[in-house]
Amino acid sequence: MHCSSGVPSPAEVQAFRFDNPMLEYARARGALLVYPSGHKDFAWFRPEGLPYVAKLVPAVKRVFNVDDDRVHVVGHSDGASGCYTLSAWGATPVASFGAIN
Repeated sequence: MHCSSGVPSPAEVQAFRFDNPMLEYARARGALLVYPSGHKDFAWFRPEGLPYVAKLVPAVKRVFNVDDDRVHVVGHSDGASGCYTLSAWGATPVASFGAIN
């Protein structure tokens, strides 16, 4: 999770999606990466933010064979705030949370 105050440019999105060092790390381990991003009208700590993430995980699980014990949510910047909030929100379909600022 990341962002909640701005909207990245198309070039920034493209670079993040394809020039991201985490992609090779994930491929080598058979992992999936999902990058939800907030923006100025969609913050993680607003009412629409957390339900979106809570619905996103089961949606990914319907498409891919996912081990429930290996689903981790990590947030950076405002996404870290979202991780803290999601972890305190109640029962979630994830194994762990990590907040990086």
